[in-house]
Amino acid sequence: MRYLYAWENDTLIGRFYEDDGKVSFAYARDATSPISLSLPLNGNWHEDAPLAFLDGLLPEGQQWRIQMKNSLKAASTDSFDLLDSVDSTGGLVFTSQATSPSLKAEASIATDADIESQMQRIYDVSNAWWNENDRNRFSLAGNQGKFSLAFIHGTWFWPNATLPSTHIMKPDPKATPDVALVEHATLEIARQIGIRAAATSVVRYGARVGLLVERFDRVVDLKTKTIRRLRTEDMTQATGAWGKDKYDFEIGELIQCLRQAHADESVIYGLVRQIAFNACIGNHDAHAKNYSVFIGRNGIRLCPLYDAISMAHWPVFRDDVLAMPVNGVYDPWEVTIDDWREEAKAAGLDPDRVEHIVHDVVESLRRVDYEGLPCGQDIGAEIRDYMLECCRDLA
Repeated sequence: MRYLYAWENDTLIGRFYEDDGKVSFAYARDATSPISLSLPLNGNWHEDAPLAFLDGLLPEGQQWRIQMKNSLKAASTDSFDLLDSVDSTGGLVFTSQATSPSLKAEASIATDADIESQMQRIYDVSNAWWNENDRNRFSLAGNQGKFSLAFIHGTWFWPNATLPSTHIMKPDPKATPDVALVEHATLEIARQIGIRAAATSVVRYGARVGLLVERFDRVVDLKTKTIRRLRTEDMTQATGAWGKDKYDFEIGELIQCLRQAHADESVIYGLVRQIAFNACIGNHDAHAKNYSVFIGRNGIRLCPLYDAISMAHWPVFRDDVLAMPVNGVYDPWEVTIDDWREEAKAAGLDPDRVEHIVHDVVESLRRVDYEGLPCGQDIGAEIRDYMLECCRDLA
């Protein structure tokens, strides 16, 4: 039998264990809040939920997990080996032994040359996540090549289980240039219309450009000079689904998950606003892993918007359909207010309130100064024109 112990700020929360190929989970006796909405404290979860939760913390694609295994010098590409003593998303770290992760590793400085090298590798090797630098012990979900960093007193460090990361670096891929600029601009639009969004900046190291994202699942305490992890999870994990199924969700399934977890109405309708924004701005890749919640002793809160990007700049993506349909409609430019009202009814929401949210998002988007966005006038005009196309039946 193998074990993987789950820790929150040096407090043991529970342990995963594998017996005869089946992965299970048990909470520590004094655990007071769930590690996932899919793993409630009462133990009432489906048998795949523990492994699906761990799987959701890892990059998608076996080729990236092989890179991770080689960099970490792990024994295999399974969750127990890859998540051992790394910096992962959310408030938990994991160890293969019942030893607090604070006793394990030391910090290592990430020089500008180190960061440029990592960015260049991701650019050159088509989204390669890791190099042979085993000082950078992290795990991030998704397909796009990226890596984590910790910023302490003006210096960058490589993160690990002991040292939480504070930022995520997303270098521009060779196949889709200007991703950093467009994502930064899209999140700035969200902020301008009153939607909380992850703090971002566009940075350059040598010849490489990337989007630097400030993590909202971390809190930096300047007085104690410590970094604390906050417990979060994406909606794929919250429902107990596998990461590979992130495109197989409808809006009502996410709403139902939050209702079953007794989320406040402000959380539920806040999620609707984020979904409406992505649909109206032309972000066709807004799947279930791109929406997250904070979970803990104080209940459920909606995380800021992240990974939101208008597809206006790349003609090859402009005709794509929505990751989550509205009332069964996948083409964003064909969605009507009646579709939003029907979607609201099916999800048990107030249709008038949902209609008001969608109208507010549309009218707010029309008032944005697109020429003044931090992406240049040309890209700003592309985003504006595509937004108007996506919203043409929502006036």
